[in-house]
Amino acid sequence: MFGKKITLLLLLTAVLLSATGCGYRNPYTAPDGSDLPTSGIYIKMWENRTSELGFESMIRQSLTDWLIQSKHLKMRATAAEADYELSGTILSVSYLGTSYDLHDQATTLKAVLHLSFTLKEAKTGKVIWDVTDILKESAFAVADDAVFTRSNKQKVLETMANEAAEDIYLRIFYTLTQKNNPKAK
Repeated sequence: MFGKKITLLLLLTAVLLSATGCGYRNPYTAPDGSDLPTSGIYIKMWENRTSELGFESMIRQSLTDWLIQSKHLKMRATAAEADYELSGTILSVSYLGTSYDLHDQATTLKAVLHLSFTLKEAKTGKVIWDVTDILKESAFAVADDAVFTRSNKQKVLETMANEAAEDIYLRIFYTLTQKNNPKAK
């Protein structure tokens, strides 16, 4: 009899704990995100001030890949169709030697990406935020084979583009869900 009461009490406690949860809330989502409106966003082709041809397309594609994951953001083909416009500039990509062999030849380089970007309302031009100093870094191996080195460099550029795009996506998503959520104000 006593064992049944303990079992029942433990079962009831387990049900209550599972029903109430731990209280964790993702900081990048609104509490009741399902009822928030969908916003259209247009990504302008970024200005590329570097010698890395096509890097602006790589960043734009990474941004698109991240933004289409959200049910609250829809990609738009033109700024006229969008609620928000995202623009940016690739300010620089530099390569610094981080390790060297016995003959003072670099064996590892660190790529450093410097970006700025702006989110504004498409209709009014009002700037929501302007971020002027984003840095991303990643190292890659250098080899005697130029094709191998170029392949490593390309992978690092893709990785940095994806990391920057993820950071921008999270910032946009958090900003817009908080802005459009009356409970967050």
